Amino acid sequence: MKEIFTGTAGTPGSGSAPPAPAALTAKVRTLAPSMTRSMQRVAEAVAADPAGCSAHTVTGLAELTGTSEATVVRTARLLGYPGYRDCASRSPDSPPSSSRAGRPP
Repeated sequence: MKEIFTGTAGTPGSGSAPPAPAALTAKVRTLAPSMTRSMQRVAEAVAADPAGCSAHTVTGLAELTGTSEATVVRTARLLGYPGYRDCASRSPDSPPSSSRAGRPP
């Protein structure tokens, strides 16, 4: 799993949109009680430094947080993103992109 923990540009798709990066910290606080400790570590790392986390591969973020690659992906999905590439991909001023852009339905 060498893909970078960033999203791809595209047109918004249908369905629920992932939370904007500015809302990520609030979402982490709301969902934290329902998360495992491992998931909390990933979510807190992403919320604390989205730009820093976006520079990591899923493996790198897992190593940074002392978790597994699967935990990184599960956490991203719990936070409302289709996968880890979409999670911390945008600056707070940018709208979230659709992960379905360029993918078959």
